[in-house]
Amino acid sequence: TVHTLEGGVVGGADEAVDRGVWSLTGSAQLALVFSVVFNSVVKYAVSAFCNKHVGVIVLTVWSTMTPVFTAILSALVLRSPPRWSYLGMVPIVAGTLLVTKSRADAAKEKEESRKDIKGPGVGAGGSDGLSTTFI
Repeated sequence: TVHTLEGGVVGGADEAVDRGVWSLTGSAQLALVFSVVFNSVVKYAVSAFCNKHVGVIVLTVWSTMTPVFTAILSALVLRSPPRWSYLGMVPIVAGTLLVTKSRADAAKEKEESRKDIKGPGVGAGGSDGLSTTFI
């Protein structure tokens, strides 16, 4: 018996006993490769890189974008037609951008407060040649 997969698993409880040969169509093979490569290998490589460079909080916030990137890539690579459920991307993207912007604003404020604390003539290259810092 030859079973084919087209866009998903075919079969039920009765067919689970059948030890026939499975055959994947070309589009199912592409979908399988896409899922393995982009949803695991690339995702974890990018996550490890980002965790090292931007920290765990930013990584966690941006990990909510995984379904958004998956939908966009599946539309581009697999030519999957858009669905109404894709409107769920709007609050995910908006929330991610708001958190990212607030973190950038907080970092900017923190940097400005550091400059205010140091004051003129204090720190590296001060008038007495000593390096003093209040932070």
